[in-house]
Amino acid sequence: MSSYSRALLTLSAVLLAFCAVSSRTDATAASPENYGAIARTALAAVGQYSGQCFPWARSIVLAATGRTIGFDYRAGYLQAGAVEVSVEDARDGDVIQIANDANTAAWADYAGLHTAIVLDNEGGGAFRVVDANSQFDGVVRIRDRYSPAAEAARYAGLTFHAYRFPGAAAPAIVNPPPSTSPAPAGLAPGVTATVSANGDCLRLRGAAGASGGVLTCLPSGFVVAVKALGPAADGYHWVRVSAGGLDGWLAAEYLTASAAPAPPAAAAAPAPPPAANPPATASAPPLPAPSYTTNPPAAASAPATPTTYTAVDGDTLSGIAVRFQPPGMGLGEFIDELNAANGLAADSILSIGQVITIHS
Repeated sequence: MSSYSRALLTLSAVLLAFCAVSSRTDATAASPENYGAIARTALAAVGQYSGQCFPWARSIVLAATGRTIGFDYRAGYLQAGAVEVSVEDARDGDVIQIANDANTAAWADYAGLHTAIVLDNEGGGAFRVVDANSQFDGVVRIRDRYSPAAEAARYAGLTFHAYRFPGAAAPAIVNPPPSTSPAPAGLAPGVTATVSANGDCLRLRGAAGASGGVLTCLPSGFVVAVKALGPAADGYHWVRVSAGGLDGWLAAEYLTASAAPAPPAAAAAPAPPPAANPPATASAPPLPAPSYTTNPPAAASAPATPTTYTAVDGDTLSGIAVRFQPPGMGLGEFIDELNAANGLAADSILSIGQVITIHS
């Protein structure tokens, strides 16, 4: 083989290896509601053309958290507020970067350089990830059994790191420990109550009991209307509530009563019996004709999802979308709706005190 032919083969190998790993069949589409802001935003881009892997990952982190990764393949993450975690502990929303630690500058260009966003830690050093350009076509795909250790080992000098951004992973869903204590005081039909789940969210179920189907997960601070006290089952006391248009059951141990029910109306006193022999000279005034209403007053509606939200330090539009995403609407669709309702661009950064319209 001539030296010219060997040079062509070497160049071809480098081009095929850049920003890509071995080809695998795409995994089945993941469910966005199971993930935090970064992973959910990445999932919304699956199937789209997004170019090279690192610029795409930077755009996802910016859209999901408002943080801008620098142009260095290592320092850039730390400059954006990420912390390095062990790859064994990587979870959804973490970013795995394969690079040569001796050459992480923005202009670095060598075989095996790659960036991926974690969906699931599958154990044994393998991950379910979302990345761009894995097949050299710039398309975003979900990939199963991705092993950064195996991919880095294909080229001399490469290593890998996992970076985590604050608040990027899915909130833990509360599975309250079994309780033998009495139901919390103050809960009764007609009161409102606030979800107190230690900063996480609490499952709203379609039936009383831990086996009831999950309708949604209500964040801490969400206000519900108590409709009925239910049974004690699976170690919890269950309360039927109305929450943002949904009717379901919550574990009472994670509710705090916030308003007392209205007192029952007093019973009307019975009318005295008519006189047996009214005086002959007395004439009773004519009784007014009874009146009837054909439209009884409508029952008070349950509290609904708020129509506006005031941004606080650290808020991003995608984070707000994750919190208030309506059942049955995709996250990407809801983010687009929020952008349109508030006149925002995809890369807009919220300011403290900015009022965001949630529902018109």
